[in-house]
Amino acid sequence: MVAPRGLSEPVRRTLVKALADALATPAMQADLVKAGVEVLYEPPAAYEERVNRELPAMRTLVERAGIKAD
Repeated sequence: MVAPRGLSEPVRRTLVKALADALATPAMQADLVKAGVEVLYEPPAAYEERVNRELPAMRTLVERAGIKAD
C-alpha cells in the first residue's frame, strides 16, 4: 500500500496502524494468500529505506533498456 507524498501525519499514522492491524489478522492473511498475494509487511521507514536503496539500480536498468515513459 502506498499513499501520495505530502499526506498529513495524522492520516499517515492512521493508515499505517490500520494496515498493520489488518495484516496481523489470520483471516486477512488467509484471504491474501488465497488470492495469490505474498503477505509481507514493512514499517514505513523500512520500506522507504529499501526504495531509496533500490531506486538508483532500477533507474540504471530502465536507462540501459531504453525504456521511455509515454
